Amino acid sequence: MGHDLCGVVARRDALRRLGGALARRPWFAMADGWAFLPLDAESLDEVVGLKSGKLIEGFRFLEERLVEVLREASVGGELVYVETNYDGGAGGQGAAAFGNGRLLGAPAWRWGRPGPINDALLAIGVVSGPDRDAFLEVGLGIYRDNDRVRDEALRLGA
Repeated sequence: MGHDLCGVVARRDALRRLGGALARRPWFAMADGWAFLPLDAESLDEVVGLKSGKLIEGFRFLEERLVEVLREASVGGELVYVETNYDGGAGGQGAAAFGNGRLLGAPAWRWGRPGPINDALLAIGVVSGPDRDAFLEVGLGIYRDNDRVRDEALRLGA
């Protein structure tokens, strides 16, 4: 079974305050006050223009222009850009954390093992521990792809 998510995770109040290219983009509530704003080929074309800059190594969609858009958007609150690309257990994941108009660490992509998304979520205050996984804490484990996030939100009337 595959896992193919791409978007922004942040506190709901931070997504309400987004400005610039991400203002008024649809986002969907997840666990414990967290939310997910899906970004994919269609929405990224509207936000930054597809292929508008050099891709960050390993990522399918994160490019220099999108990093700038996310950095600017983080003035309103901390956020994490996430990408997963798994099929039958093979693949990878990447993330970048932003806050106060800054990149909080270099975007990281890792093939095979998880890690970059949890690390980025921890950087913006998601609580984790031996029996708690940050990825699961915010609700990312529920959805396999952006379309399912949107479908579930429509089903729930979000």
